[in-house]
Parts: sequence; structure tokens; C-alpha cells
Amino acid sequence: MPLILAVLLGLHVALMALAPILSAKIVLIGLLAFPAGQLVVGAANGLLDVINDRWGRSEARASVVTALVVRLALYLILIPLLVALPGHSPDGYDAILGQSVRLFAAGELGVFIESWLVSTSVFTWLRARTLGRWFALRYLTATGLGTVVGTTVFVAAGYALTGAPILPLIAGGVTVRLLLLIVLAPAFTGLRRVVGRLTHG
Repeated sequence: MPLILAVLLGLHVALMALAPILSAKIVLIGLLAFPAGQLVVGAANGLLDVINDRWGRSEARASVVTALVVRLALYLILIPLLVALPGHSPDGYDAILGQSVRLFAAGELGVFIESWLVSTSVFTWLRARTLGRWFALRYLTATGLGTVVGTTVFVAAGYALTGAPILPLIAGGVTVRLLLLIVLAPAFTGLRRVVGRLTHG
């Protein structure tokens, strides 16, 4: 595996592993309300598009699977073990970890639909139609569509029956992630160029 691919994969997996823990916090900015984890999921998916662009859909999907395996080990083995161990925890520690396990399950459903079914498929289809040109357009379109679908699934599954305002969280999450998508487009376009030069592609 090329070093640059390993670095991008590691960053993608790390951000996806953090997302459920961060999503235990609901951010309120003016009228917007959204799970904090949505901020890192947007960046993780940008990395996934760079991987898809340079190495193809199969490598991008392998990244999604790798993130899933790491998250399974973290949220189904390590975190329950930490909660079960005797000792002193700061106030709210166990509750946050317990909530993150529930959000992990919702996140996996959202990630599967967003990354596996929507984003990587649309991105690959657009890459073939544009002959590999216009990365920013492909990134904005594929990840934008995935964002709407994935955020809706994640919030609906993750916050159902918790008393959280589902529709405002969906609207806020989609809005913030689409804004982040636009803001990060130049960064990921630049990263794609750097990766192309480093890998002579």
C-alpha cells in the first residue's frame, strides 16, 4: 500500500472513529442545532473522495470497511469494557460512552448508505462521465447527495426516542455539512492535486 494512501486511510478511519463520541454533544448556533460529530464526518468523506479519485471505488470502499472494523472494535469491545471496569469516572463519563455506542450503531447505518451506496457510487459514475476532470464538481455533487441521505438516516436512527428534536437536527446537520463541504472544496481539490503529483498520476 502506498504511504500516501495509508496516511489518507488512517485520517479517514480516525475521524470516523471520533464521530460517535463527538455526536453525544448537540451544538446550538443561533437557530441551527446539529450533532458535533457531523463536523468530522464531512472531512472524512472529503478524504474518501480523494481516495476514490486516485485509487478507485474499490479502494474507497475498502476504506469504509476498515473504518467499520476499527469502529466495531472500539464501540462494541473497548468502550463497553471501559464502562464495566470498576473505578472512578468523571461525572457523565459513562453516559457519554454509553450514548456513543448507540450513536455508533446509527452511524454505521448512515455511513453504509451515505458512503457505500450513494457517495462512492455517484462519484465513480461522475468520474467516468467527466473523464476524470472537474474533481470539485464530482466532490460537491457526490458528497452533497450522500450528506443529505446519510445525515437524515443517522439523526433519525440515532436520536429516535431520546426526546431530541429530530427534524431540526436533520436540517441543522445537513446545513452545516453542506456549508462545510463548500468551504473544504478548495482544500480537497488541492489535496487531490498533491496526491496526483506524489503518486505520479
